[in-house]
Amino acid sequence: MMAARDVFLCHANGDKRLYVRPLAEALARRGVSCWIDEAEIEIGDSIVDAVNAGLRLSRYVLVIITDNFLSRPWTRKEMNAALSMEMAKRKTVVLPILAIDPTRWVEEFPLYSDRLYLDLRKGVEIAGDAIAYRFGRSPATDWAHDHPKDYRGPVWVRCTPGDPDAGEVEMVLRWGPYIRKVRVQCTSGMPMSLIHHKTGADSITLHVSVDPAAIVTFGVGPAPDQMPRAMNIDEGWIRAAGMEVEHPTFSQEGEMPKERDILAQLLDPQD
Repeated sequence: MMAARDVFLCHANGDKRLYVRPLAEALARRGVSCWIDEAEIEIGDSIVDAVNAGLRLSRYVLVIITDNFLSRPWTRKEMNAALSMEMAKRKTVVLPILAIDPTRWVEEFPLYSDRLYLDLRKGVEIAGDAIAYRFGRSPATDWAHDHPKDYRGPVWVRCTPGDPDAGEVEMVLRWGPYIRKVRVQCTSGMPMSLIHHKTGADSITLHVSVDPAAIVTFGVGPAPDQMPRAMNIDEGWIRAAGMEVEHPTFSQEGEMPKERDILAQLLDPQD
């Protein structure tokens, strides 16, 4: 199953303006999606449930270590939960990013003194490059993706321009017998999320062509971007000439419940 986000940003609230938001924007320009609480948790949501689901739905957890982080018990709990996931999965989950003297990191967490870290004091752009390199993404003109076969509900395609000055990217999506053409306006190299729905239990490959070359990523559930950097493309699909189809329209039936714990259970079932 796929992760709903590339990275979860574990941080102290006091560090949002100086470190977290600039890092999230730097990662977005490199085609890396982030789970950040202010964008994902809505009024009335259970904070604990949302954070737990966010941790499970993210491939990596970026722990932004600052003075504020070390002084908050809640942030330590988030990191400990991520480290527990790492031990259970037996693969790297936690990526430490330090904005303090490294000796303090070793003093506070001696068990992880051998863990390679990023120095955020060198700037968010350098950190963004290093994190994006882990995903091995580079601009291309043709992409393909298979959504989970049994999944029904909202899905998304995210386009990040390879050239930050491109301004506009032309996308052609082909999904079975259907085609959808979209002109994506990209401002300052930031991505755009295209949202639509998967209504059947199938494994039809989604093909995407882009001009000029761009980084294209795919996912299910709530999209990484919100308005104005998100566009609903449920309408406007056309049938390719000569293709026979059993379902001529895309109905809204089967839209998945919005609760994140349900999404987490569907994408990462626990035995």
